[in-house]
Amino acid sequence: MILKLLFSTTSIHWQTYKRIRDIFENSKLKMFSKATLLQFLSALSIVSTIGVGVSASRAAEITDAAQTKADGDLAALDTFGNVVVCTDANLQGSCSTLGVTQGVCTCFTGGLASFNDKVSSMQFNLGGGATCTLYKDNNCGGQNFFVSNTAVINNFKDINFNDVMTCFKCFHG
Repeated sequence: MILKLLFSTTSIHWQTYKRIRDIFENSKLKMFSKATLLQFLSALSIVSTIGVGVSASRAAEITDAAQTKADGDLAALDTFGNVVVCTDANLQGSCSTLGVTQGVCTCFTGGLASFNDKVSSMQFNLGGGATCTLYKDNNCGGQNFFVSNTAVINNFKDINFNDVMTCFKCFHG
């Protein structure tokens, strides 16, 4: 609804509006401020204006390039810090630094599978007021442990969560 309202104040044609709407509706990142949406629409409005007087295929290339850039920029807006996970207490053993995206369930699969059920310490570099929930099961399910305003958990044994974490999810403060 906000997109439609904001769109009415720009000069982008209807097909571009529908494309923008689809990007936002299909995105994992559903929380955007009005200012962010206005910046995004302004950028696409400029691209649409540039497209006037050029071939349809060239205008589509320009729009696609702007869409790709905007997708990356919007994803980066909700990345707000990182966490360091380690297989041993006191941030020792095998460690990895992971970017944290607002509200996204991050699981230890694929290239991170070596950390599944093996994390024993964790450092949170997220800024004040951030909260995270650590989960025992895939897809952020099962037994969990809530973390608020914590910089480091040096030993997961202290919280009865040693070598059981599979996923985590964090939120801005």
